[in-house]
Amino acid sequence: ERFKEISHAYSILSDATRRAEYDRRSSHGGAGDFPFPDLDPRDLFRQMFGTSAVPAPSFLWRPLLLLVAAFCIDLIGVMTLLVPGIGELIDLSWAPISGWLINSLFDDKLFGTLGLLEELLPLTDVVPTACLCWLRQHWKFIPAWLEAFPV
Repeated sequence: ERFKEISHAYSILSDATRRAEYDRRSSHGGAGDFPFPDLDPRDLFRQMFGTSAVPAPSFLWRPLLLLVAAFCIDLIGVMTLLVPGIGELIDLSWAPISGWLINSLFDDKLFGTLGLLEELLPLTDVVPTACLCWLRQHWKFIPAWLEAFPV
């Protein structure tokens, strides 16, 4: 089998016209017998996967579920204000959980840290850190959603 390949290569390289054709084809990135030598792989990738701009997620359930989760995280944090005295102690245990949830759900270390600090600092529980994180990540898609799903 290997002998046949070498023999075929020798027959191409020993014939001047065939060698010129081989050199012409292989000088364009080694396309050789590739059926589409003028095809740019970047164009093919763009056609298959779109441009580098992030489109609005057409599937609304994930963002809505994240918003509900963010609302619940903030609601639990605010509810500790309703229990005088012991509420701030509950905040000490809820703070790392809140920070971890925000970081895990939104992949945002900054807001995860802000959520932790917001729960630890007294009387800052009213700040809806998780909802603000959701808004920060999804505000640019809201006009597209309103267009796709008119109210």
